[in-house]
Amino acid sequence: MRAAILAAAALAGAGVWLASSDTSAHELDRARTLIQQGRAPTAPQVQDSVRKALRRDLTQPAALEMRALAFERNGDRESAARLYGLSDRIGRRSLATRLWLVQDAVQRGDVKGALANMDVALRTSSAAPTFVFPAMVHGLDDPELVEPIAALVNRPSDWREGFLIYATDNADSSSAAALLLNARTVPFIVKDELDRKLVARLVDDGKFALAWQLDAAFDPRPPGTGLVEDGSFNDPAVRYPFGWGLNDKGEIGASRETENGRPVLAYHANVAESGQVAAQVLMLKPGTYALDLLAGRSAPTEVPPVWTLACAGETRILAMLAMPPGHAHAGVRFSVPPNCVAQWLVLTIRPALTPQSGSVENLTISAR
Repeated sequence: MRAAILAAAALAGAGVWLASSDTSAHELDRARTLIQQGRAPTAPQVQDSVRKALRRDLTQPAALEMRALAFERNGDRESAARLYGLSDRIGRRSLATRLWLVQDAVQRGDVKGALANMDVALRTSSAAPTFVFPAMVHGLDDPELVEPIAALVNRPSDWREGFLIYATDNADSSSAAALLLNARTVPFIVKDELDRKLVARLVDDGKFALAWQLDAAFDPRPPGTGLVEDGSFNDPAVRYPFGWGLNDKGEIGASRETENGRPVLAYHANVAESGQVAAQVLMLKPGTYALDLLAGRSAPTEVPPVWTLACAGETRILAMLAMPPGHAHAGVRFSVPPNCVAQWLVLTIRPALTPQSGSVENLTISAR
């Protein structure tokens, strides 16, 4: 976290000072002009104007900050700290001062002080997220900082929604999950579907147990009666990837429908169309199981759709079961090896010379 914050403070630099609007004094304007022309804030000409500006008015944060920078570059951190402290007492809206105070707190090991100054920066400067969000995300990689950062996020503010969106997209997926689990009471996490986005990221990263934990934390529901979630296709609230993800492009797809008063998973495909139309992630423990299904309406075809169960992240297929024609049962036994942590259950329509359509009334997996 320290390295990220130090980098953020350095990036703020002259750009933050140039954005300052605390004074229109001639000398400070001249200093700004010199910086815009490429001079360093510590250049003699710049510092000469800064000193003259401060002699006229000692309450100009931008001038105090540039003078403090010169002191720090010359090894006089004590004088620099005194000037940044004065700038802080004059007003809380200067981002350059706030970032220096963050950096100083980090160097002293003062996590509480660093986070408090980050909060002030984010509350008072629209430019702060560019510098502060990456530092906070970097801090999430330290398990000891997750709770303090989450405590900050749990307090209402204008910036926390933006930070949670940024962290969900940019933090390590495990770090982001730790943050959401510690900030689960924040209402817009579910509204913005940040939990769903992160569950999908965790699955893509192969972190299935953590994905399952996060999914359960934000979607508590009674335990199912089987090992397939929503095997009777009557509960669309059970969400992907631990519920059904359905693909329907028009020429090929699957959707929830009703046949003879009962819910089914209906599928269809035009001539020669093929692809996956339904899928969910399972977390079956090592052992022996049976996959059973009850087909709904369907017409015979030479290449019926097929259900496959495969270890996630691998090409190893554990089970394969073709859809039977008409209202019929079909089943297959299979074994899950010890090193197969999670599995993909997928319905794939294979290409045929005639249009295909049909449905599934029920799909179950049971231990044997």
